Amino acid sequence: DRILGLLSTITMPNLSKTLAKSRQRLAKTNLQMILNAQKLYRAGRDSFYRPESGNITRDLTEINRALNLDIEDRYFDYELEYKSPSDFQARAVSKTDNSVSYKIGPQGFIDD
Repeated sequence: DRILGLLSTITMPNLSKTLAKSRQRLAKTNLQMILNAQKLYRAGRDSFYRPESGNITRDLTEINRALNLDIEDRYFDYELEYKSPSDFQARAVSKTDNSVSYKIGPQGFIDD
């Protein structure tokens, strides 16, 4: 029992870090898919997608439908902001830690 307790004490923090990194990679992959879909959308319409509700949507269902994607993510919320026909920004924010977020635009990932 002591050995199992010791092993779980050692492995649990590593497992948590590994899971967090995996979720972050998924969010970045999803943002890259949004960028690629936006480029395809713009190629056919001369403008990036503009959300139905105005310049910003936080509705992943709308983003998926408009850009023909199938993103599902239990760990991050997504936002798409239309800035102009040639500019947009997509953002992924962790549902458990608002300090963990990623942004992408037409030129790629944006550092804060």
